[in-house]
Amino acid sequence: MLAWSGSHAVITKTKLSYDWKQHALPTLKDSHTFVQLIPLMKNLFTILICFIAFQASGQFAPGPDSISFCHRKFKIPEGCKAQSIYQVECSDYKMQWMYMTKEMLDTVPQKLVSQLEEQLKSFKKEEIKLLLLGNEVKGYKVIYPLKEGYTYQIIAYGIGNGQPVIVQLTLGKNPKTNEDIPYFPRQFVRLY
Repeated sequence: MLAWSGSHAVITKTKLSYDWKQHALPTLKDSHTFVQLIPLMKNLFTILICFIAFQASGQFAPGPDSISFCHRKFKIPEGCKAQSIYQVECSDYKMQWMYMTKEMLDTVPQKLVSQLEEQLKSFKKEEIKLLLLGNEVKGYKVIYPLKEGYTYQIIAYGIGNGQPVIVQLTLGKNPKTNEDIPYFPRQFVRLY
């Protein structure tokens, strides 16, 4: 016959017997640990419900009327929309930015321009000097064709109001002078 000894089966001349209660898995009702988890699970469930409710209400709420850029607050122009806390879009331009560390300023802008160059046909870039919140910074003027015509970008990177940042301004026309840059983004980035 087969008998169990601990976790091993042993062949003996006795009949098969196994004490299921001795080796049975604990049930949820009997588990002390599970009882301790009930308050935690209630709290997590409450947080989940609140999160879902806030997300649902946020989908119908109007966007903010101002944004913060390098520790300064700016009112979003009429007809424009904040796509995120790092992006403003209007009919004639889109501006987005990313905060970074000083070390990142040495590599990230060049990687961004290189990626654009790899992905786009007839890509042209020109290194330029810019003013970012009044501070002289480095940047690029980028031109590439799309179905609707050419797209122009100004990519500025440096320190703005003590904050390392990269700004990507996309325009529908070639910014030859500061007057070619709409008023709102011109508060941030200007040609040098």
